[in-house]
Amino acid sequence: MDFTSVLSIIVGIIFVFAIFDLVVWVSNDAINFLSPSIGSNAGSYKKILIIASLGLLAGAIFSSWLMEVARKWIFHPEHFNLMEIIMIFLAVIIADILLLNKFNSLGMPTSTTVSIVFCLLGSAVGIGVLKLYGNDALPMSDLATYINTAKVLTIIGGILGSVVASFILGALIQYITRMFFTFDYQSKPKYWSAILGAIAITAITHFILAKWLKGSALTNIKDIIGWINSNLVTFLSLTAIGWFIILEILLLFKVNIFKIIVLVGTFSLAMAFAGNDLVNFIGVPLAALKSYQLFLADPAITDPALFFMDGLHTKEKANIWLLLLAGAIMVATLVFSVKAKKVLSTGLNLSRQGEGQEDFGTSLVARALVRKFRSVLSYVEYIIPGGIWRYIGKRFAKVQNSSSFHSFDLVRASVILICSSILISIATAYKLPLSTTYVTFMVAMGAAFADRAWGRESAVYRVNGVISVIFGWFLTAFGAFVFAYIIATIIYFWQVPAIALLTLATLYIMIKPLFTKKKTVKLDDEMDKLDDADDMPKVFLKNITKSLKQGQKHFSSNIECLAKEDVYVARTLHEDISSFKENTYKFKKEFISKISDSSNKNMWGVKSLSSYVGILNSLKGYSKSLKSISETTTEYIDNNHEISALEVKSFKKLDTQLAAIYDEMFTKIKKRDFDKKFENADKLRLKLQKYIQQDMERVQAGKVSVQSSVFYISLLNEVKHLLLEINAIQRRCWELDLKK
Repeated sequence: MDFTSVLSIIVGIIFVFAIFDLVVWVSNDAINFLSPSIGSNAGSYKKILIIASLGLLAGAIFSSWLMEVARKWIFHPEHFNLMEIIMIFLAVIIADILLLNKFNSLGMPTSTTVSIVFCLLGSAVGIGVLKLYGNDALPMSDLATYINTAKVLTIIGGILGSVVASFILGALIQYITRMFFTFDYQSKPKYWSAILGAIAITAITHFILAKWLKGSALTNIKDIIGWINSNLVTFLSLTAIGWFIILEILLLFKVNIFKIIVLVGTFSLAMAFAGNDLVNFIGVPLAALKSYQLFLADPAITDPALFFMDGLHTKEKANIWLLLLAGAIMVATLVFSVKAKKVLSTGLNLSRQGEGQEDFGTSLVARALVRKFRSVLSYVEYIIPGGIWRYIGKRFAKVQNSSSFHSFDLVRASVILICSSILISIATAYKLPLSTTYVTFMVAMGAAFADRAWGRESAVYRVNGVISVIFGWFLTAFGAFVFAYIIATIIYFWQVPAIALLTLATLYIMIKPLFTKKKTVKLDDEMDKLDDADDMPKVFLKNITKSLKQGQKHFSSNIECLAKEDVYVARTLHEDISSFKENTYKFKKEFISKISDSSNKNMWGVKSLSSYVGILNSLKGYSKSLKSISETTTEYIDNNHEISALEVKSFKKLDTQLAAIYDEMFTKIKKRDFDKKFENADKLRLKLQKYIQQDMERVQAGKVSVQSSVFYISLLNEVKHLLLEINAIQRRCWELDLKK
């Protein structure tokens, strides 16, 4: 096979991998343009996806002009020959796929822009070092000959600066907006929302028309752009007036203007993502293709070692059909990606207004920061007159709304989307590969901070979560650089064999999940809503039954994993129980909100409320024991420890005994026929103590290992806790005396 054929295959591999890379890009950056609209419940999930998808397609069409990042902004292409430049691009695409795929699996919102920039830098430095190493006449200090250090430093500085600027801008605009609208924004005169909407949509319109359309691959519209720039004040005034009139008309039909702002902002942010991030990504495969085409166009040079890539300095727009294809792939990923939803939940949990189950723990740094801020806040409160401070407090007073359980309201969603869109649009207009993840995430965190979403009960966890995400961003830069450097070095030394092995390995990692049957506990994850106050007891008991059935199946599945030593299914089950805990907390929060609603206060007696809350507390303890069982089981299997056949048999017998107790309880709940007798669960708890004694005798006889015995006894103790919580739930149900 001649070199041209090999080169065409490598370029084809880069394009195939580009599709995989685009999928993991969108899976991670879904948080950017979905979290504000979903978090504020601005529309149905389907409607939000449609609007975001249209934004992605529009951004793809208008993104053809910022292709220089991969071609010449990171390195000087004229100092690399054809094969070296292809090695760089292949290393970049492989490293980027594997790195972002890992972050998506962890649910961490990292920066796709930073990933591609540092992959380009790492692979270029790797090849540059090897070139200098092979040329004894050149010192390593000449590495700057190959790397565009000035542009790299500008890009890095812009990305880091955007983190600080985004947080400050988000906090400032949110604080001002909230001071004016308060949380009771719906009671404000309607024309104020129309004014805010007109200003916001006008800003978006200006940046779309004046900044993005000039790079459109569709047509040349310089005359329109020129008129806008020459008559900017007139254009902005007429646009604002026009939008104000449109929004006022919509108000006559009782349309929620804030929802309009959020949905338009979602379109704009999706368009900004495609217009900024897409070009950074798509520049890699297109630059590889361009390099190949330049080589084919010059028949005078047949040796690729003598063909240097000066031609990459020329500007070139992307093919409109390639951009549309990329946009279509992005839309499909947005709709079907499970990992995108996992990344989405991280940002929503860190920015939600209410308290709840926190995804992150605490750290020394987070605790110190929170304490420092509290001391500063105390000083500010001391120097500000009491009247002013009380007035500010009233403006930020929360409004009880028993029907709202989303992460934050439409006012904050509007601020997040508008601020993010404008910042990203400005960067795109000045051809800076800004990180949409950094901007949107930090704007959201700044807005949450200004909105007092981080109260004393949650601040240390939220701050630690933000620190963890930011640390992950730095880890992305470091990992992308090192990973791409290593892959480029491997390809440089072993060339075709290395390319073949790396290609197969990458395909295996990306395709395997599609053919791996993921075993999960098939149950309804979501609790039924307590929408009808008169039917609350029925829905309440139905949700308790649903939760206990999920716990029962989860325990049985863990025993099955233990018998088969299946660590992969055990890990999946452990993820399921985490979702189960979150859903039980959400249900408790909804119940507390319902009973605090003034319209329902006469329905509840003190005793019945105590019993309801007691059931929910027991359910929380129940889920905690299940999680402990799952963690212990998964860790034991993962460490390849041995468990005796006798102990496995004992666990299976225990599972059968538990099933009988569950069935008896489900029958009582269904018939609403409770009594004070809970002998079966108590008898089983006594049997568990007997099982523990028998296991100790097996240890003394040398029939089982100490490690296996410790594991066995730990699980039995957790099952004892399960039984205690089950009995507590039954006792509380009897106290309620819920007859049909």
